[in-house]
Amino acid sequence: MVSSFEDVELIIKAHTRSGWKQPLSRNRALGKLSNVQFAGDEIHSAHLLNWSDAVIDLATSVSFEAVKVGKPVLAADYLHASRSTVAAYMPECEIRCRDEIYHHIEGFLERGCETFYDKKNRERFLTEIIDGPSPEVLPRYLSLLEGLAGGHLQSEIQ
Repeated sequence: MVSSFEDVELIIKAHTRSGWKQPLSRNRALGKLSNVQFAGDEIHSAHLLNWSDAVIDLATSVSFEAVKVGKPVLAADYLHASRSTVAAYMPECEIRCRDEIYHHIEGFLERGCETFYDKKNRERFLTEIIDGPSPEVLPRYLSLLEGLAGGHLQSEIQ
């Protein structure tokens, strides 16, 4: 359905954890469509996110980066048995049926992607899920690791 939009190029990326493969990658008819490609393991998800205008997500944390930079994430929760964090925090992202994906893509093509998010929902997501008390996450993480290593080293010495 997504590939039926002339101005859309669809890249499908298999789940990065080994052992689970995207069944769509075995669909030979999809592979013959000029605007559908399959990204291999050699293409990192971050590169695809940088290239993309919007993301269809199946409850992976990879989509958090798209939210952070303001690219729309369509959380296709109707395709799996759980609720994605993105949809839980930002109901505007939750996709409950194919029609909703169609209407969102149609809207992106007509109006662009800039006004997709509810500002308050996105800010809450960024604060509670991504940044925590401040956007400077790395120094806090480093401090945590140093504290854990220091505590471990202390117990080794005793």
